[in-house]
This record gives sequence, structure tokens and C-alpha cells, in this order.
Amino acid sequence: VLGSLYKNMAFVLLLFWYQFYCGFTAQFIYDYVYLLLFNLLLTVAPVIAAGCFDRDLEAGTLRLLPALYQAQRGCYSMRRFLFVCLEAFWHSLACFFIPLLAYRCQPLDGWGGVEDRTALGTIMALTIICCCNLQVAGWTR
Repeated sequence: VLGSLYKNMAFVLLLFWYQFYCGFTAQFIYDYVYLLLFNLLLTVAPVIAAGCFDRDLEAGTLRLLPALYQAQRGCYSMRRFLFVCLEAFWHSLACFFIPLLAYRCQPLDGWGGVEDRTALGTIMALTIICCCNLQVAGWTR
């Protein structure tokens, strides 16, 4: 649950930072295909891995190891939720400003934006997809 919150929040926050950059013109930095396929194909690998490797334990094993229940108790606390939100915030900032600064020497259009917005959006989408997949995969045990 927190992984889905993290990846969607980071993806949308990157769009939010771009709105400051383009003057809130409702332009997308990503190609529309990334918006459609982000949850469907591009960031589904950690979720599938967690589902494939998850297994049920027998009742006898659970009675012998009550620590298995205690390990899950802190997973959904307010502190953990705020940490995930802060991480999504930070990663979206990094995945927006690092490519933007890398493109700062590129030709500009009449409005001061990068002339090749599609290439910049593809790089930003690639960085946020890689960042989300690696982060959520790191949380998957």
C-alpha cells in the first residue's frame, strides 16, 4: 500500500513541479503514453515480485513465532506514512531538477522553456520510473 502511494505521489509531484516551470498552463511534461502505462506496465515489477514470493504460513508456525505479527505492527504508522510522503517529495524534486539542470544549455523557445520538451519529458519519466521501481523493490522483502 505504501509503495503504491509512494510511486503515484512521486510521479504526480513531478508533474506539479513542471506546472511551476511552465506557468500553470496545464501542459504535461510526460508523453501521454507514460501517464497511461505508469501503473499498468512500468512500475508493476516490484508488486508482482512481492505477490510471487509471498506465502502463507501454517497455523502451528504462527503460534510458535508470534514475532511475525509484531513485525507488521509498525508498517502502517503515521510516522511511516509521513516518511513515505517526504521521500516521494524529495525524489520527485530530484527527478525534476537534475534533468532540467542538465538541459539548461539547450536552445529555448520564445517562452523561455526547453525547445525539445518531449526529450526532457522522456528523461524525467525514465528517472522517476527507475527511482520508483528501485525504491519499492528495496522495500519489498
